[in-house]
Order: sequence, then structure tokens, then C-alpha cells
Amino acid sequence: MNKLITAVCLTFLSVTSANASRLWWFEAGLGTSYIQTYNDDTTADIRPTVFLAANKKFADNWSIGVAGELLLNKVFELDKSDNLLVWRLPNFNYEITEQLSINFYGGAARYYREHPSFGIGAGVGSSYKLTDRWSIDFGASYFSVDMSTSIPGDLALGKKDELVWASLLLKSRF
Repeated sequence: MNKLITAVCLTFLSVTSANASRLWWFEAGLGTSYIQTYNDDTTADIRPTVFLAANKKFADNWSIGVAGELLLNKVFELDKSDNLLVWRLPNFNYEITEQLSINFYGGAARYYREHPSFGIGAGVGSSYKLTDRWSIDFGASYFSVDMSTSIPGDLALGKKDELVWASLLLKSRF
């Protein structure tokens, strides 16, 4: 997993350093997500969501970036909170028109449960620009996280959580 993250970061740096005159921009967003978790049973809930990203244009209609998305279950606690942190590595954006764009990404996830849970997944979405600074985003994501432990006899040994969610975010570009 570390080799994959290193390769993605090096690719990102090579693409972005190829033309230093291109513009970087950052995004921050707040919104809500409807998440379903599949394992022995299915659970669903609605969670507040925080989003941060750094992007750089690398072609006429294309940009690449890295982003973090945090789906909160408990705001002031991480361990045993069921919070979900997703790293989008890389996050590709394609501008269809001046106002409308689509994005897709692969990434890694950290699910804050009783036992450490990490996984990989992907997502797609669209963004509609309200102004030069503000946009509304809709996205759908799928991640599989390993919730097994190394404790013999643990009931979670070898199990996976399948996470599917849809997010609606209000984002600001700066």
C-alpha cells in the first residue's frame, strides 16, 4: 500500500511540476452524506461531511488533485467513533462546460472502529459552479475496508465492511 501511495504522489508531483506556471487552487466544503455499510447486516445513516482538496490544471479541461473527505459519526472523537476518512489519490476533474464538471478518483480509507480498518475504493461525481468561488457537488463512492484483527478467535477475523455513500457538498474555491 505504501508503494502505491508513493507512486501516486510521485506521478502527481511530476504532472504538476511539468508546467509551474499553471494555477493551483484549493477547495474546502461542508455537506451531508447518506452512507450504507454492508457486512453481516446492513446499516444506514446520514452524516455531516467535511471536504478539503488541492488541485492543479494540467490540460485545457483537465485537473488533478488530492483530497480528503471525512464522514463524521462522532465529531470530537476518532477511536471507536465509526468516522470514515477517505484520501482521494488522485482526484481527476474534467470540465464539460464553464459551470459543469465531472470527477473520478481512487483512494484509500481509514474507518475508525474498535479495530483498525483500512481499505481502498473509488468514486465519481459532478460539480456545478454557482459563482467563480462557490459550487455544489454531488458524488457517489464505494470502499471496502478490512475490519479483521490479528487476534486468533476474533469474530471479525477476515471480514470486510463494504461502504457505499452519496454526498452533497457546498464547496468554496480559494
